[in-house]
Amino acid sequence: LTYKALVGNTMREKFLNQGSETYAEKMSLARPAADFLVSLSEMTSYRENEKFQNLVKFIEENLISGHILTSDIPSSDIMYTPNGLSAPIPMYVSSGVVTEVTPLLLFLKYVEFGALLIEEPEAALHLKLQWEMARVLIRLANAGVFTVATTHSDIILQHINNMIKAFDREFNPTFLESSRYGKEDFLNREMVSVYQFCVQPNQKTQVRKLPCGDYGFEAMTFYDTLKQLNEEIVQIEKEEQ
Repeated sequence: LTYKALVGNTMREKFLNQGSETYAEKMSLARPAADFLVSLSEMTSYRENEKFQNLVKFIEENLISGHILTSDIPSSDIMYTPNGLSAPIPMYVSSGVVTEVTPLLLFLKYVEFGALLIEEPEAALHLKLQWEMARVLIRLANAGVFTVATTHSDIILQHINNMIKAFDREFNPTFLESSRYGKEDFLNREMVSVYQFCVQPNQKTQVRKLPCGDYGFEAMTFYDTLKQLNEEIVQIEKEEQ
């Protein structure tokens, strides 16, 4: 939603001397965001990355319920076609789910990369879609992509724990037939580390590496909050009686 405006302003400033310092200051970006936009602008749809074709299809079917179309002329343009419609729609009228997930889909489809750093992959996603996003992250890791994610989602962490626990059952035909998962969905605990950011009484943050037990990783910052919420429900129900 941003890069086309930036490209247009850059062209005006470079070739028409119509740039505005005030505008540039307003549109200043952190280096990671700038690098991301440059990579997006240099992306070409003429060369697809075959390695992640199945994962792109999974995202289209299970997260955005539609297809992403790209055009390289005159500059990269991105459109979304929801399932059930024949004509694409502009990204600015699509849902937050689509605009959040599309960049990941585009990089999987058109860009060669060996590592992924993604901030809050659950952004704009319903709980069910957070669950599906967790499957995407695990499949990326199993495909050899070094994947780092920051998250506030207990759903994502719980699914990772489930797939760690299910790893020992991945070659059990009965389990595979009764579940919706394939071998690419299971996660070897040796492949994953989890770090919890804990705010101390002095308001400084301590980073702790969590151990992986029989049930996966226990993030107490998640579980304590959920416990308090459940206790509140119990208290309200008692008062109603």
